[in-house]
Amino acid sequence: MHPLILKESGTAVNLSELGDSSINFFTGAWVKKEGYWIVKFEVLAQTKEALDAAGIEIPYSHQVAVKK
Repeated sequence: MHPLILKESGTAVNLSELGDSSINFFTGAWVKKEGYWIVKFEVLAQTKEALDAAGIEIPYSHQVAVKK
């Protein structure tokens, strides 16, 4: 857990949508106002690194145009 997250408040991870090619979720934690942006960007980076380390790829949406 990030050191700026307030330990007494807890955290949450919730599923928000099962997309066409993704599983979308959001996280929440309480931090002091001055630590918000630091925690936001550092936790996003740490999450991506953890997914990469586990071999989980994040797909990008794409469409293929076919001429008839």
